Amino acid sequence: MWKNIWNSKGKTQNLGNFSIADLMKFDGFDTGNALSFDEQAWFKYALDIAQTCAIANGEKRILEIGCGSGGFLKALNNINNALKINGIDYSKSLLKIAQSVMPDGVFVYDEAKNLNTAPQFGGGG
Repeated sequence: MWKNIWNSKGKTQNLGNFSIADLMKFDGFDTGNALSFDEQAWFKYALDIAQTCAIANGEKRILEIGCGSGGFLKALNNINNALKINGIDYSKSLLKIAQSVMPDGVFVYDEAKNLNTAPQFGGGG
């Protein structure tokens, strides 16, 4: 059921120049509920994560599982444009948006349960 819902998101969008607010909307962070963020809070959240994870500077690699349209990755990329961006999601339409916003990123259509991170990210497969 959820897979069908997320696959329908962003289908009607023409690929182009999207703002962080647009990406947040595609990813469902504009609903007015507890998970809702405004753009300023989103950037602060991304900066806090970047500093905590030591990815705010330098050439680092990041993988977001469930990246959707790439709203969080784009905010991180705005903080550190040397990041090697990687994302996985099961919504083809949202991944197309992410790829259009970050053409140098690597975006994979798949489910997290099928992901083997050991070679690139040091995790257990």
